[in-house]
Amino acid sequence: MEIINLKYQVSIFGSFDEIVPDGDNIKYFLDEFSDKNLIPNQFSEINVEVSDENIENKRTSRLRLTNSETTWNVQFFKDRIDFIFTNSDIYVTEMPEIKNYVEDVKEFIKKINKKYNKSFKRIGLVSQYLVKGIDISESSSKFNTKIGIFSKKPSIEWTNRNATRINLKDELINISCDLKWVKTNLIVNSKSQVFEGLLINFDTNTIAENTDYRFNTENILVFLDEILKIENELSRDFKLKLS
Repeated sequence: MEIINLKYQVSIFGSFDEIVPDGDNIKYFLDEFSDKNLIPNQFSEINVEVSDENIENKRTSRLRLTNSETTWNVQFFKDRIDFIFTNSDIYVTEMPEIKNYVEDVKEFIKKINKKYNKSFKRIGLVSQYLVKGIDISESSSKFNTKIGIFSKKPSIEWTNRNATRINLKDELINISCDLKWVKTNLIVNSKSQVFEGLLINFDTNTIAENTDYRFNTENILVFLDEILKIENELSRDFKLKLS
């Protein structure tokens, strides 16, 4: 059995409407993120605007930072920033441990707030892992209680989802785990290959209902470390369950 780190994503929520791909921002972010080889470019954000007469999809040019390997993707939406690292070529991409990824994100947030001193209302961390070399029926039995015919016949697909809430430093935190048996194409050793195995998705975030801008740069970085501790606990427990 092998566990492959597939994707990490931190999202911070706030108001970022002025962080657009203009000349001043492009120069600033090009200089500040050159050590990570991140190049400013743009993408289209689509917002639905509803009026008495019609529904219109409004496209807005937004700033994005990417590298040539397409592993880093930092996207500045109107109301959030996504910091995404993807294992774009399995066994070729230098996939960091999640703790090192989080340290990079913390530095990115500091650099952004050097130019834009922001407050934030929400934060979340998503991590995805692939498990190969495990049998579909065996993995299903580890995480599901089967009844009737399902306990007598081999599994051909299965999913499992659990979600809960905890209180952490006066914040309500959503924690969820999604497990799914997948068969999909992935880039492995620079070639497209069919992967069949287990996909694990952990998602830890502050609740959307609290819209107060209560995080500054300092305490959101501390809170990100606390969320990482939850992710580490989830990862440890699931590795034990799979073994």
